[in-house]
Amino acid sequence: MCFVFNLALIILAGCNNKTEVKVSEQHWAQVNNNRGGMIYIDTISCHNVMRNDPNSSLSNYTCLLVGFIDSAALLPATDGRDIEQGKYFQFDMQKDWVGISGTDSMQPVFFHPKVTLERHRKEGILVFEHERNQRLESLVYKDSYGNWGTQKLTPAN
Repeated sequence: MCFVFNLALIILAGCNNKTEVKVSEQHWAQVNNNRGGMIYIDTISCHNVMRNDPNSSLSNYTCLLVGFIDSAALLPATDGRDIEQGKYFQFDMQKDWVGISGTDSMQPVFFHPKVTLERHRKEGILVFEHERNQRLESLVYKDSYGNWGTQKLTPAN
């Protein structure tokens, strides 16, 4: 009887213990906000994204996986917010990005959203075309939809 009572107390104590779990991710570049959201960029091989001649190097393209984590999206959707956000992400978001290489700036030439089952995470692939062997040094995101404002993402290396 004493054992059962102590076991019940341990289980209740475990249920009442409010621990916050934070996901820690490492990316090529990332920006966090104070609401638990994140914008991140990772490099991805253009050979995985674009159809091309196997002998070509694709050295005049840079392909990046861009992701948004929005902790507010874990809440129940209201007033078609998911639909508006989906339209922005599929059709307009790529217009808000600018790649910086030296004194040159460039817009993405292609964007393809990735399908994900997570409501709080949106991902897609941005493709930038540039001079051969030129590399992107940073990206600027000017949010025309949400609350991110203007963000500059620079690799952490």
